[in-house]
Amino acid sequence: NIIRLCGYFLDSRRVYLILEYAPGGEVYTKLREVGKLKEEVAAKFVLAIAQALQYCHDRGVIHRDLKPENLLIGYNGHIKIADFGNACSCDASRRQTVCGTLDYFSPEMVEGKTHDYSVDIWALGVIAYELIVGRPTFEAKTAAKTYERILARDIK
Repeated sequence: NIIRLCGYFLDSRRVYLILEYAPGGEVYTKLREVGKLKEEVAAKFVLAIAQALQYCHDRGVIHRDLKPENLLIGYNGHIKIADFGNACSCDASRRQTVCGTLDYFSPEMVEGKTHDYSVDIWALGVIAYELIVGRPTFEAKTAAKTYERILARDIK
């Protein structure tokens, strides 16, 4: 359930990645088209993402930018995690870098505290909510209000 890197090449200015083809596109686009998913479909997506995260976490990798834009739909509707640009190795010195996408930040990320793989689990919960409700859990009109809602765990 992780998009495969098939190869790469580079020139003097860029590195080009050759990734597995995901004909269904982004989950984000699908959500915008249909509004929300049936609970049975959402449950299958969440299970697939959880399995991929377990695989990553067992190998010491934190994704840190889980969101519907980084979830691709492969052949037969299988979900694939993509875009490991913010990923890191979770070693003994826990991470403090604030990175990712605001609506999916965990409280410790908002507060600038050290974090570990649990930031991915938090984001998965936000995604699960979004898949069945049609919007991110803590979405607000301003970034400051979103931060406030995340810290208060204010679901409306």
